[in-house]
Amino acid sequence: MGADLNVDVRQKWFGVLAAYRIVDSVYGADGQRYTIDLQGGVRYNSIRQEIDVTTPGPGNPPVLGGDQNWIESVIGARGIWRLNEQWIRIASLELGGFGARGNDLQIGVNIGFDYQPWEKTALTFGYRHFSVDYSDTLSSGEFAYDVNQHGLYFGIKYFF
Repeated sequence: MGADLNVDVRQKWFGVLAAYRIVDSVYGADGQRYTIDLQGGVRYNSIRQEIDVTTPGPGNPPVLGGDQNWIESVIGARGIWRLNEQWIRIASLELGGFGARGNDLQIGVNIGFDYQPWEKTALTFGYRHFSVDYSDTLSSGEFAYDVNQHGLYFGIKYFF
């Protein structure tokens, strides 16, 4: 008879960034527009991790993990290249944490496209890499979350 292991990890974050445009120009024979923005702001992070081990026989070890929430500063850069009237290429890099309050570093990288078939709405899709390196000492013990996440994304943008 073996042991059972149940791992439950949930992560949420919400960020607010302001941008300052440092380049606004055109490229190519068609004179398509491109821009480069520097960004800065804050991000709220919430992580819940719970590790439950059930062993045969009397008594089980305690549930490990816990809940952590923190706010961090974020800086970044974003490049936007218009390909034609409906297609836009986008690349961005965000860095956060910088060793403050147990958060060694967070890195976010996006590479993708916007397809804008309507004046105020665009479909956005691409690839995102997001890494978190966070640790803290809680009253119940050590809390650590050192994770690399990546994959495809899809969304809808609405312009006001």
